Amino acid sequence: PFGSNADLRLYNGKDEPVQLSYNIRFVEEPQIKEHLANGEIGHFYATYHQEKPTTPGRDYTVLETDGYGKLVGVSMKLVGAGDCGYLEGDERICVDGLHTPSIYGTGTEDHFGGAWYFNRGPFTLPFYGAPSHSAIEGRYISSVYRFFLPDPVSFRSGISYTLEHGGLNDVPGDYESTVFWYGLAG
Repeated sequence: PFGSNADLRLYNGKDEPVQLSYNIRFVEEPQIKEHLANGEIGHFYATYHQEKPTTPGRDYTVLETDGYGKLVGVSMKLVGAGDCGYLEGDERICVDGLHTPSIYGTGTEDHFGGAWYFNRGPFTLPFYGAPSHSAIEGRYISSVYRFFLPDPVSFRSGISYTLEHGGLNDVPGDYESTVFWYGLAG
């Protein structure tokens, strides 16, 4: 839902033009518009972040925000050295001002439903996957996603969602993420 308008932007990182067709259909629902106007329900956000390269000794931040909301999903592109050590980082999700993670994972590849550096090849499932994991010029490029629909992460006053890069934030990588979430300012 949106309050009064929406802005849809597509980015083409290539020099060649891309032809695209689309159809947008809007069905107005007065009760949703009223709730949005009164600040009673949140907005959908797709928040992009990148670090090229990641910062030694500091987690990569996927999302950090104040307010009330729910984490819906994340899509990432991870690039690192050929030994795949960049995938050893744990996810840490802290909610509502807590400094101890409510969710503390065991490794980036585990967070996205794979293991052993995606050694079984690419896979796509409804809620998580790694559709691409390939070596190019001595570096690996991993494309991964996870949707939190079956296991939502809710927050009441804020969220901090981070990933280590390497076991101790000691393996550099180029990270890009788009996190999908609903939120209402606190």
